[in-house]
Amino acid sequence: MAADLHGSSAWYPWVSSSYFIAQTVVQPLFPKLVGLFGIKATLLFSVLQFALFSGLCGGAHNMTSLVIYRAFQGAAAGGIVTNVWTVMTRLVYEDQKPQCTFFQSGTWIFAAAAAPAIGGAFSTVWINIPIAGVAVILGSLILYKVPLDDDDEKVKKGRGINSMLRELDLLGLTLLTCGTILFLLGLTFAPLYGWESLTTLPVFLGGFATLLIALLYEAFGAVNGVIPASYFRDPTIVVIMVFSFFQTYGYTTVTYFLVIYYQGVLGMNAKEAGARVLGFSAVAAGFCAVVAIFQNRFHHSLLYPITFGLGVCSIGIGCFATLDYHSSDAVSVTLAVVVGCGFAFLLKLPNDLLTHTLQDKKLTYGNSMFFFVRFTGCSVGITISNTVFVMRWAKLLPLNSAIDPHTVDWGALHEIQDIQLRESVLAALAASLSTVWVLCSSLLAFSAMLCIAVIASDHVSHFLTDIRPSVCNEGDKQPPV
Repeated sequence: MAADLHGSSAWYPWVSSSYFIAQTVVQPLFPKLVGLFGIKATLLFSVLQFALFSGLCGGAHNMTSLVIYRAFQGAAAGGIVTNVWTVMTRLVYEDQKPQCTFFQSGTWIFAAAAAPAIGGAFSTVWINIPIAGVAVILGSLILYKVPLDDDDEKVKKGRGINSMLRELDLLGLTLLTCGTILFLLGLTFAPLYGWESLTTLPVFLGGFATLLIALLYEAFGAVNGVIPASYFRDPTIVVIMVFSFFQTYGYTTVTYFLVIYYQGVLGMNAKEAGARVLGFSAVAAGFCAVVAIFQNRFHHSLLYPITFGLGVCSIGIGCFATLDYHSSDAVSVTLAVVVGCGFAFLLKLPNDLLTHTLQDKKLTYGNSMFFFVRFTGCSVGITISNTVFVMRWAKLLPLNSAIDPHTVDWGALHEIQDIQLRESVLAALAASLSTVWVLCSSLLAFSAMLCIAVIASDHVSHFLTDIRPSVCNEGDKQPPV
């Protein structure tokens, strides 16, 4: 696609990053829009917007227009994801949530399996448009008489745009958006111009500083913050946000770079590589349905299965680092299945844990903030991983290969006639991917350790609570030192 639209590999991640950044930026808007127009109208409008810009993406003639259209498409997708999860949470009773997750996962599996085939067969007519049309019609009919707005939203509904804008944290949203974009641009410029370049370093440091200021402002200065200040004081919510960020970082990285491994290192064509990555996604969604069946057993301790999932992902992705051009297809597929099973514990359970922690208070705001962090993990993750990969790839690439590390046809690597050179190039590619896997594995391991720390802290707190009554009942006896 990058070749057809005359774009470089360094800018290709922006096809995804623009989508995820837009998803992230609009999250604080949706609680306000829901309060203004209601959740049904907001959801259906998001579906229509998604269909419109899907068609424009299909007609894009260059990389710039595709990135812009993908940003608007991502903004619409942000409304779909957040509002659908909120609707499902409000419609389903607590004891029915595991069954709901089971059916949601089944829908995900069917969509993941059918989308590539249907999209490939009907790409000339932009298949998202008729599918979105059916979704709007069915959604309108099914949700017509269903009460969805909570009491807070009923009070706010119809208060006007001026009221919504006054309550919106425009400064915090602007700081977070500008900081994220500058940070990602700096990472994009690094493999093109080098870290010492005046094009790269000021942009990167400016983005990092802006993000730091934004977080401090949200924690201590914002009145109606994008991230409520009370969330910073709850260790469970903080940990949920951290591991949700790194979970989406890892999931996006695996999905993106497994394709490069299959095409570049193993020499598969695009369809074969896509089928294997599709298998990874299907396993994650399918096993998520299995996890949902046993979810009630961990109702008050969801951190346990989440920690287990983070550990499995960390170990599995770490094992990816051992893969090279001598590794068999069976080994890579087996590892992908293991990692997919690990991610199954991380797709829905974090949001259920957040919902349980918030106790259904301001659920729309909680979901909006949750996806704000999760989508940020997607955009930041794929950009950081791509920067690490491209810089490592450029450094390890043999000097006599005559390959531009920024514009590579992965399938052509196996057509290099010089056997020794071909093996050197493939070894360099595998080593570059290993760097990405090690970084990703380390971040997930860090997330698992944070969860363990919270679990240990809860156990200590409960232990102290249990022994205090017995100490107080000792009468005149002195408490133990």
